[in-house]
Amino acid sequence: MGQAINLLEELSRSREERAIAEEREKAIRDERSFRKAELEKGLKLGREEGREEGREEGLKEGREAEKYQIAKKLIHKGMDLPEVSEITGLSLKDLMNIDNLT
Repeated sequence: MGQAINLLEELSRSREERAIAEEREKAIRDERSFRKAELEKGLKLGREEGREEGREEGLKEGREAEKYQIAKKLIHKGMDLPEVSEITGLSLKDLMNIDNLT
């Protein structure tokens, strides 16, 4: 019944009214399409930024872990803690706890 009423209303509209209605519907579709495209573009950009941040964080963690590995080797070879600190950039406090950290 509802479809019949819609069809009757559509047929009873003038050409100008139909053209206006079609343009309005097209504008709505275009707006939805634009918003969807912008959302997808934003999501893609966010994912790319997240990956880059993840890579940077991973590299930073890797460099930090490498400092501890080098420090541990130097300490086991008998190097003084102040020298190891100078070479690795790690604090004396961190070096004193190195067996607990690695």
